[in-house]
Amino acid sequence: MNMSAEYGPDPVLLEIDAYRARRGGLRDAAAIAKVVGAIAVVSLVAWLACRSGNAMGRIVLMLAEGFVLSGFLNLAHECLHRSLVSAKSVNAIIGNLAANVLFVNFTAYTDKHLKHHRCLATEEDTESASRFDTLRAYAGAMSGVGFLVSNLRLNVHLIAGGAPSYLATVRRKVRARNEARFIAAWLLAIAAATCAWPSALVTAYIGPVFFAYFWLMFFGLPEHYGCEPVQPRYLASRTMTTNGIVRFFMWNANFHTEHHRYPGAPAPLLARIGAHPNVGIHRESSYLKWHWRVCRDLIQRREHGATHG
Repeated sequence: MNMSAEYGPDPVLLEIDAYRARRGGLRDAAAIAKVVGAIAVVSLVAWLACRSGNAMGRIVLMLAEGFVLSGFLNLAHECLHRSLVSAKSVNAIIGNLAANVLFVNFTAYTDKHLKHHRCLATEEDTESASRFDTLRAYAGAMSGVGFLVSNLRLNVHLIAGGAPSYLATVRRKVRARNEARFIAAWLLAIAAATCAWPSALVTAYIGPVFFAYFWLMFFGLPEHYGCEPVQPRYLASRTMTTNGIVRFFMWNANFHTEHHRYPGAPAPLLARIGAHPNVGIHRESSYLKWHWRVCRDLIQRREHGATHG
């Protein structure tokens, strides 16, 4: 707990401690019900997409399913912080499954993300601080293909006996390698099923996963892109204003600065934390407006280069 001789204990930390202390049967049941609800929505939208006779309608439904699927990575994120439910083992099981469905290695993701928290806005930060030079580079990144390929490459690297530096112990490396093998087996099963039922698998799973990676970039890029190193370091992040549907399916991931300041805060508390007058966190007004500004700046840079080149 943060204490100060002048100000006393941080009221937000007291609120987090009280929330975790009260967490039990009903709150855990509500969290599990939300997980089941998200899975049900994915299943329903996949079923509707498979039954749709309209090509455009099918694509829209696949895009919608991808949106909900992308939230599974935020669900895994909630689990790696052990904030979903009180039982450590249940967090681990749900986190593994939620990440693996997107071909993300939960063990590696956990260690990489926790180092990101420790080293935010430093040279050891595990998340890239690079910026786009062109609109084409931005569009390529927004497709999500690079992110998907990097996850697949990591699993191949682990199976081949390698390991990234953030997997610091033998135990974690072994666990990540075993998980990579499971993901490889899952990929082979999907490939075999696709050979048998190509249209159904592309519509219900493969296509939505590709769309999910677009959504992961759409919601994930604003978290740190363009943020300069600053003190305190948690301010090298960005909180976004968005609607209730996004907050629900993205597990309140839009409150990213609040999360970096209080990483132990469960997702349901983040909105309340952001409302505290002493938190002092700037909020962007919209995901779409933020992306438009990035595109506009890249267009202006290109025009300036063409004029003064």
